[in-house]
Amino acid sequence: LLDNNDISQERTFNPQTDYISYLPYQDGHLIHRTNMPIFTSEECQSIVFEAERKALQMGWTTNRHGNYPTTDLPITELPDSLAFFKVALVERIYPLLRSQFGNFLPDGGKNLRVADGFVVKYDSLGGQTELRPHRDGSVLSFNIALNAMNEFEGGGTWFASLGEDGEGASLKIDRGEIVSHSSSLLHGGYGITKGTRYIMVCFVILEGYDSWSMRFYNQVRNL
Repeated sequence: LLDNNDISQERTFNPQTDYISYLPYQDGHLIHRTNMPIFTSEECQSIVFEAERKALQMGWTTNRHGNYPTTDLPITELPDSLAFFKVALVERIYPLLRSQFGNFLPDGGKNLRVADGFVVKYDSLGGQTELRPHRDGSVLSFNIALNAMNEFEGGGTWFASLGEDGEGASLKIDRGEIVSHSSSLLHGGYGITKGTRYIMVCFVILEGYDSWSMRFYNQVRNL
């Protein structure tokens, strides 16, 4: 889906300062949360504005993901955001994922590719407010906060692996920050109780490593 491999200006990331890691696995970790925005506020606002404009034309989709649907729009329906995102993947997000997961990915994660990317809307006023615990069908998943934390109450990405019930097990991020994790870990969208929350969610695969990906998926799913 999103396959831009041109090398331009890749950012470098320091695991000591740029992100916090959780759930040790081999010589790395399976869950990460950045300490600073990867997207600027203006970039996030642009994505949200384009999504809302598109939703006025075609509505938000609610049945794209089987048993665990989200109120969303695929980024392929958002041409301006897609063009920006293709560059951001190469320059920012793939380097971040390689820094976070490269210790145990084949070839250090050189063959990462986003297979599905979409903007999700959680709305406390009659819309979807949460996403039940589930496992994604890819190798890695990440979500980017597209609006500020003070625009809603609750929210965050909940992980069973963090060992606590309720909101205490959810990782909260502010606009432009990223939570990334192994797709097979049981996780969900913790409910909001007020306001509107926008995130971009992406499912990431490793091209050419289907057998390894399946083994990895099953090895870590119950951690």
